Amino acid sequence: MTDQQAPSSVIPRRGAPSFVCPRCHAHTGQAWTELTARSTPAIDEPPRATANGRVERPTWAMSKCYSCKKSSVWRGDLLIWPAPSVLPPAHPQMPPEAGELYDEARAVVAISRRAAAALARAALERLLRSVRPDFRGRLDDLIAHVTPDLSTSTARLLSALRHVGNKSLHVDDEPDDFVALYLGEIDNGIIELLFAALNDVTEELVAKPAQADLFYSMLPEGVRGTIERKADQS
Repeated sequence: MTDQQAPSSVIPRRGAPSFVCPRCHAHTGQAWTELTARSTPAIDEPPRATANGRVERPTWAMSKCYSCKKSSVWRGDLLIWPAPSVLPPAHPQMPPEAGELYDEARAVVAISRRAAAALARAALERLLRSVRPDFRGRLDDLIAHVTPDLSTSTARLLSALRHVGNKSLHVDDEPDDFVALYLGEIDNGIIELLFAALNDVTEELVAKPAQADLFYSMLPEGVRGTIERKADQS
């Protein structure tokens, strides 16, 4: 469903009592607080005079989700944080420490692809070290370590993400073709692919194994015993 088709109660809107939370994506109630402070006007937006002659400053507000307890920040009717993103949210089973970095990368990608790449690389490392806590090698070695448990396409995208995350912040270096393509202004689908790879890793290394273990545990004990004996004999 597109935003144009979605009910107005679903779309995040300034002052609305409930909508789909930009932080946790649950459709739930919101608590509102007006944000005020003493400050100088923004240089790009001169003060506006109201009907009574007083100067009106841009109005800030904060909505707090009843479900996740996280806050979103608004300026006028515009959602400022988290910044709206076309990229998918983090996989619901992504480890929290990786998910936080993923959300940060997703929020800044429209502003700085370099920063987003570095944060996404950090999210990848947190994710893999969470699922392989005993591994002590470098990230490239860790990717090689988990590659047998991943689809070929996912493993290759992880290496691409590690590379672009390493190289995109080296502004003094001449970017190679892949990094230049990632940093370019043309929407070529690379960003979506790299972010999707983080969710794919979560699905392949976290969600599917957990689901498989659950279903396997539901088999009769005798069936499991037969399966395990045959596995030991093979």
